[in-house]
Amino acid sequence: MSLELFERHRALLDLALAATVTRSGFTARAEESTDSEAVLEAEGREAFANYCGSYFYLDQPGVGERIGEERSPYGSSLEIQYPKTNLGTVLPAAARAREAWRRFTLRERAGICLEILQQLHLRSHEIGLATMHTTGAPQALAMRQGGILAQDRALEALAMAYQELRGVPSSDDAAGSRTQGELGLTRRWRQEGLGIGLVIGCSTQPNLRAYPGIFANLMTGNAVVVKPHPQAVLPLAITVGVARHVVREAGGDPNLVTLVVDEAQSPIAQSIALRPEVRIVDYAGNGDFAAWLIENARHARCHVFGGAVNAVIVDGTANIAETIASIVRSACEYAGRMCTSPRVILVPRDGVSTPNGIVDRDRFAELLALEFGRTLSDDLAAARLLGAMRLDEYGTLVQGASALGEVLVESRVIDHPEFPGAQVYSPAVVRVKPEERSIWMREWFGPISFLAECESTADAISMAAAAARSQGALNAMLFTLDAGVRVAAEEALGAVGVALCVNFGRQQSVNDELPFCDYHGPGINPAGNATVCHSAFVAGRFRVVGDRFFR
Repeated sequence: MSLELFERHRALLDLALAATVTRSGFTARAEESTDSEAVLEAEGREAFANYCGSYFYLDQPGVGERIGEERSPYGSSLEIQYPKTNLGTVLPAAARAREAWRRFTLRERAGICLEILQQLHLRSHEIGLATMHTTGAPQALAMRQGGILAQDRALEALAMAYQELRGVPSSDDAAGSRTQGELGLTRRWRQEGLGIGLVIGCSTQPNLRAYPGIFANLMTGNAVVVKPHPQAVLPLAITVGVARHVVREAGGDPNLVTLVVDEAQSPIAQSIALRPEVRIVDYAGNGDFAAWLIENARHARCHVFGGAVNAVIVDGTANIAETIASIVRSACEYAGRMCTSPRVILVPRDGVSTPNGIVDRDRFAELLALEFGRTLSDDLAAARLLGAMRLDEYGTLVQGASALGEVLVESRVIDHPEFPGAQVYSPAVVRVKPEERSIWMREWFGPISFLAECESTADAISMAAAAARSQGALNAMLFTLDAGVRVAAEEALGAVGVALCVNFGRQQSVNDELPFCDYHGPGINPAGNATVCHSAFVAGRFRVVGDRFFR
């Protein structure tokens, strides 16, 4: 059965393997026909509706009471109850399942993982709605990030792991050797996973950030325990349910993939991470917790992504309107709740160069405020761009930031025209003085951006690099007409692991990262110690054991 699955999906795997080499962009799924899409959408809506107000069934061992506290930011309580699992039962079960899994060949594991992805793809609408109503992401973004984008990231990690494992000779590849003077001595190599991998979900992009770790672990021979954020359980619960079903149908132990749910008042991620059975940890989210994992879970390999102070450096532009539109779009998408969202806009004291002359810093601030107003003037369009938030989740943060400087763009609460009861915050833009750099040199996660004046473009580059070095950054936007400025920025920011996005226009956003094309995470600065996805992300999840014997 497992080899049959491999042959069924082999063409897709070959395409994915080629794409990891070229990095020219690739997506696994062609557009479905209109009829097929309509059917899947209807099935997804029905499935999501059936989850609400019910028990989520998982046939895991050690299940006692049921818990759940998810509330849709779009104004309704989901009232979904999940099994509360006894770790003393689940972890030994996962370890036993891994013992069975390690006997599956590389191709068998690949076939099963590819089939899991296929089944997840068929349920993309259901998962997209689950993502939307647990995270508050705008519907289009939730469908994309919770569905096809997360699946492509999973396929990328799967392909990278397959490539690494295939590079080690093994018995199923007819590996062996004879060395001169050692007649009859044969060598065989076995790839062994480290043990149990813990994948800790975040509240804003649960599938997109969890899938690479889940599939890299499975491909490299490890069991997976998935611990979602208490407010974003459903997308990963569906994923675990699909994975368990496919593994069981393929003849494996479904406890290879298990779900562990907790409550905000009684978190258990730390206690699981410290368990000796857990040898790998994947996490994206709060920077303080990411740092805690690295410091305390030293027995495990930790792949973490934390806070990011992503900068925008505006030196010059051929089209000031296009430049400002790109900045505003990037800041408004999902109301600044992506790890790639810009946090601070740096403008030189002498202003911004354009073909029509200098746009001084005050005029730039005025144009920026006007573009925010234009982009968010229509409540429906604004709500679809920003998404919804849980009640008062960011209100205090926005108020605190607004008190620290001149409020250039005031945050407002928008009533969502499509979802009565949903709360939508528009971003606040706060202008701070040059000497107040300590204000923005930390991550303000959410609908908040700072406009900061610098002595010069060189000073702006230096400050962006300093923020990345001390606090972490994933990217920086640069607008310039000067090739020398671009080279200087590439050198300074590249040295601290910041990906540069140069001269984006109205249609480009810094948040548009694509699997098989863009790497996510520098692995250099405090924003994270890993990169999704290259060989280092997968290679540390397994080891090679060599046997020698005489025939």
